Amino acid sequence: MLERRQISAVLKVLDGRLHTGRDNLLPAQGQTSFDNKRQADYGRQQKQDHKWPASFYKLQHRVAVYAAKRGTTSFLCFLDWFRLAMFLLLAMNYSITRRDFFRASGLAIASFGLLPNPIAAIEPFSRSAPPRLRLSLAAYSFRDYFKDANHKRESDRASVKQLDMFQFVDYCAEHGCQGAEVTSYYFPEKITNDYLVKLKRHAFLRGVEISGTAVGNDFIYPPGKDRDEQIASVKTWIDRAFVLGAPHIRVFAGSAKDVSKVEAKALCLSAIEECADYAGGKGIFLGLENHGGIVAEADDLLAIVRAVKSPWLGINLDTGNFHTDDPYNDIAKCAPYAVNVQLKGEVQKRGAKQEPADLKRLVTILHEANYQGYVALEYESAEDPWKAVPGLLKRLKGLFEE
Repeated sequence: MLERRQISAVLKVLDGRLHTGRDNLLPAQGQTSFDNKRQADYGRQQKQDHKWPASFYKLQHRVAVYAAKRGTTSFLCFLDWFRLAMFLLLAMNYSITRRDFFRASGLAIASFGLLPNPIAAIEPFSRSAPPRLRLSLAAYSFRDYFKDANHKRESDRASVKQLDMFQFVDYCAEHGCQGAEVTSYYFPEKITNDYLVKLKRHAFLRGVEISGTAVGNDFIYPPGKDRDEQIASVKTWIDRAFVLGAPHIRVFAGSAKDVSKVEAKALCLSAIEECADYAGGKGIFLGLENHGGIVAEADDLLAIVRAVKSPWLGINLDTGNFHTDDPYNDIAKCAPYAVNVQLKGEVQKRGAKQEPADLKRLVTILHEANYQGYVALEYESAEDPWKAVPGLLKRLKGLFEE
């Protein structure tokens, strides 16, 4: 366990930029200072299963928060973090691979934009050819009607008409959707591999693709049991998405729990990086949604997505969730980073009442961003979805084809 004096020493290194006199701690290629056998045998699955000691995460988080509050942006900050990572290794006497070292020491730098180099930021997705919008429907649109639900229903309407996930896929097929977004909340409590395979087969026979799924995670927990459970749950759904053939999973950042915005970002970022790395190994995209809290504003959302530096992370762009001065402008900012779009029937400016969304304008924004992928209608309006959803799907289909 790291002691208080060790933490103080790390903070002193950052604050005073002290030289440790041990700048050559990383061996050159071919040297044997690290455990070469472990490095050679360290396959992808081992890397995914590998866990740092809890003390590492605790110290890394504290120092990341400290450095972010300092607001350092000079190149010297990079040297500080380099020496800091070396100190961590010495303090814990912990053997790691070269790749793990660079991931750990670079995380906090990337997290808060402490490096001024513009190459460090992830660029928008490069998509050639014209935009292609593929119509999907989110199961969340019928949240009060699913037989299985892991949340409290907003009404007792489910007693009138119920459906399961197979019937939802049927509904998507009957209304001309190319995809079905099978929200995780509405699966049976006990999900078996057999169930997932049957659902995949059913969707294929109905000519509907599983466009993705969505989980209700919270990454803003400090290191410990709760945080481990959240990360494990997301990884479980990555495995399930792989079986379903779903290319995308919507994730949340989480809600701050008595921590500052800076601390919340640090916690969120490290969890997303771990999950994005795991998802990439399965060929699945994670889409971080603009869902209030630390990602309520477009700039904050973009800062996190750019910092993670994973080709398997993008934005799950919810058109109804920016309650800002100019929601349409914020949607346009984020559209080039979108890996999935959830389209709502309303928008709401800061301090104003909810108003009907300009659907044509939203489609134009996606076209101008050269978006190519699924646009899932996520219906949240007051009117009965059984009556309103068919008309909205038909309207969207027409706008996509213009």
